[in-house]
Amino acid sequence: MNKLSFGVLLNISFLLFLFFTSTLLSQNTSSSWSATFENPRCFIENKGQFHIRRSTEAVLFAVDNGPNTIYFTSKGVSYSFLKRWKKEEDDDENERYENNEDWMKKEEAERRMEFKTDVVSFSWVNANPNPEIISVEQTNDYHSYNIKNKCGSEKNINNIKGYKKLIYKELYPHTDV
Repeated sequence: MNKLSFGVLLNISFLLFLFFTSTLLSQNTSSSWSATFENPRCFIENKGQFHIRRSTEAVLFAVDNGPNTIYFTSKGVSYSFLKRWKKEEDDDENERYENNEDWMKKEEAERRMEFKTDVVSFSWVNANPNPEIISVEQTNDYHSYNIKNKCGSEKNINNIKGYKKLIYKELYPHTDV
């Protein structure tokens, strides 16, 4: 086989390789990949990451829907609604930072958010004060939270289990919820 024939054969092989590779890649990308974030649809165990604002009731499980969270306690259910928005700056505050070289304080002021929280709680009336709460059908995924304590230090809580169902056993005589 001479050099010319070998070169032609090599070029044809390369072109066939490119053709089949591009065909395979275009077939695989036709089912385009996409990723979207969804809040978990499960009852998440409380390992210290959930607290009901202005309540001493211990949270046992919660459904975390971002700004809206549903808390489950032995005595009832609480819904928390959070609305947040960027704080509007007044002109005096802008002037204070324009003349100041402390850019960190300016950035901190720009990141300030305002919050409004509403909590609605429901209590089981005349119910068993200590019902057995059973979590059923553990989900495959785990949950992680980064929380700040009152001192301001941060703590990571990892590998928290989620469940598809919660059952309040004998909440009322012969009645499970």
